[in-house]
Amino acid sequence: MTTDKAGIPAGTPEWHAARAQGIGASDVGSVLGLNPYKSALRLWSEKTGRLTPPNLDNNPNVMRGVALETPIAEAFAAQSGLTIKPCGLLFQADAPYEFILATPDFLMEGMIPVEIKAPSAHNRRQWQSPQPMYEAQVRQQMFVLGAPYGILVAGFTDKNGKITELVSHYINPL
Repeated sequence: MTTDKAGIPAGTPEWHAARAQGIGASDVGSVLGLNPYKSALRLWSEKTGRLTPPNLDNNPNVMRGVALETPIAEAFAAQSGLTIKPCGLLFQADAPYEFILATPDFLMEGMIPVEIKAPSAHNRRQWQSPQPMYEAQVRQQMFVLGAPYGILVAGFTDKNGKITELVSHYINPL
């Protein structure tokens, strides 16, 4: 995979410092008022050190999403015939917007972001079109990477965790 952008490896002290000072793609839903779980005020309070961000490591929905991310991506790649690779890097937009950040889940050749979600099956109808919060996330990744489009993939599972359906949306520029 070729890139002319340098990324900061996820989990490093540099990664944590950049994320603390910038607005990541996962933050953009809060900034735009699209995130039902975190308001713009709460995000601002966390970014400015007035509040401590919650530790979501033991959140069952977060744990489920992390566990299903790679299997959903692999199923999408097999179904679509596209080659995607895990990203593991944080990218910053070019100056003067270097505070705008993105850590895509996966990348295709040409720095095309592929964002993976594992929503609950009872939310299936909501995914007939891209969920606005996640569409904004992909759009921010596209901006940071200079990508002509991005892909948002939702994988649905049965009660045993087997992937039963994939829904993908190609996010084009506005």
